[in-house]
Amino acid sequence: MGTPQYMAPEQAAGRLDQVDERSDVFALGAILYEILAYRPPFEGTDAAEALERAQSGFVTPPSRLPEAPPRSASLRPGPVAVPPELEAICMKALALRREDRFPSARELHDEIQAFLEGALERERQEREARERVEAGRGHAARYAALREEIEAQRRRVLELARQVKSFEPVETKR
Repeated sequence: MGTPQYMAPEQAAGRLDQVDERSDVFALGAILYEILAYRPPFEGTDAAEALERAQSGFVTPPSRLPEAPPRSASLRPGPVAVPPELEAICMKALALRREDRFPSARELHDEIQAFLEGALERERQEREARERVEAGRGHAARYAALREEIEAQRRRVLELARQVKSFEPVETKR
C-alpha cells in the first residue's frame, strides 16, 4: 500500500476505491513537506501509529512547527522558515479532502515551477537593486568628493583674489 508517513488519508484508511491521482499528489506533497519541514507529515513511534495519524489527515503546516530537528551536526535545530507561497502549495497538495488537492501531478508541478520562477525573478530584482544601490553609493561618494574639490577651488580663488591688487598690471594678475 505504501509508506504510512506519506499516505493520503483515503489510502491509509483502506478506501481503495478512492485512491487515484490525487492520492499520488498527496504523496508528492508529503515529500515536499519533508523537504520543507525536515520531517514527514505523519510520524509515529511505529508504523501503526503513523498509519493512524495518516488516516486523520491532520497535517501541521511547516511554519507552525516549533523547530526543525537536526539533520546533521552542521544543521542546528531552529524554527522552520518556509516561504508562505510554497507552504500554501504544499498544504494544498496535502489537503484532507481529495477535491481540495491539485487534480494532477502536472498541476502541482506547474505551481511549484511558477513559485520557483517568481523566486528567481525576485532574486534577480534584489540583485539588480543591490547593484544599483552600490552604484548609487559610488556616485554619491564621487559627488561628495567633487563638492569638496569645488569648495577647495573656491577658497583658492578667493585667496588669490585677495592677493591680487586691482591696480597691478594684467601680467601680474595673470
